Amino acid sequence: MKKYSTKIIFSVAVAILSISVIGSAVFSYLLVDKINNINDKIKQMDLSTQERNKQGAQKMSVVDTEADRAKLESYFVSADGAVDFIKYLENLSVEVGVKANIQNINFQPLRDTAYANTAEYISLNLSVEGTWAKVYRYVLLLEKLPFVSEVGNVDMTEVTQTDEKNKTKSFWTATISLKVIKLKNI
Repeated sequence: MKKYSTKIIFSVAVAILSISVIGSAVFSYLLVDKINNINDKIKQMDLSTQERNKQGAQKMSVVDTEADRAKLESYFVSADGAVDFIKYLENLSVEVGVKANIQNINFQPLRDTAYANTAEYISLNLSVEGTWAKVYRYVLLLEKLPFVSEVGNVDMTEVTQTDEKNKTKSFWTATISLKVIKLKNI
């Protein structure tokens, strides 16, 4: 009977040990699975945090570049600024002391069709008259307009006139073609 009870005790001990090992294995597997789930959630939270930070940085970038964008836009005639631009040219002629006459104004599409929906050219032909120095100064100021512009043809000519008393009077005239970029209403 002793032999029989040792075998039973041994069998029960092996069974308990086996159940313990299997239980530990199952517990370890479940624990590792939970840890992996927690790690996945942490990674998802990190990704969403990074995405929020990126969006916040983009929002800050919009705010940080506002002054630069406003400065950039100032290089173009605004969508509703064509009349103000023409007045600017007229006031510039008065400041310089020349007589300026805008002969025609056209709105033309940009050559680069990628920007055709956002901007267009204002094409002007001007005639100017005054002393050589003043006409020349006016042309130079047109070349240095605070806008994206292109001074095309400039034709300066000296004009001599004789009045009723046979006095000769000479002055200079210039015909100027000018293009500036105007933004469109979007």
